[in-house]
Amino acid sequence: MNNRTEEYIGKIVLGDKVDITDPCYDKDVWCRMTVNCKPGEYTGYAIISDEGEWGNRVASIGIYKDNKVVDLDSMELIGDIGVDAGLAGFFNNKPDFPDDEWTNFLIESGVWDSNGEHDYDTSYYACGYGLFSQSGYGDGSYDVYATPERDGFVIVFI
Repeated sequence: MNNRTEEYIGKIVLGDKVDITDPCYDKDVWCRMTVNCKPGEYTGYAIISDEGEWGNRVASIGIYKDNKVVDLDSMELIGDIGVDAGLAGFFNNKPDFPDDEWTNFLIESGVWDSNGEHDYDTSYYACGYGLFSQSGYGDGSYDVYATPERDGFVIVFI
């Protein structure tokens, strides 16, 4: 138990801000954050943990500018976010979704299949403006870390 592997999610280009949130949240929700970051291309990774009878779960998700992966020990806690859809990640100006667009987002990102059923074979996702994952054991509050230079960010689920 607790064997961990790192898996590549994809890339995202950010301006000078990153939205760190559950993708279901609109910009006016209090339990999400938008923080300053260094502009550029970020590479995302998920750390997958074998949680025994719970199966493989996403322990953390991180993005790193120019693919310069940084150890969590060299980052600082910058706050926490809330999760209500069992998903969280990093977005470039994440849009607010009306219900029909939220459903399309989930299908197009691969979270749901075309029948609206959850795809349990995949635990992390990339879309044109974000990298996100399932949130460990589901809904709750999760710590967010950043490098002092604001060129690396991690959400810790487990």
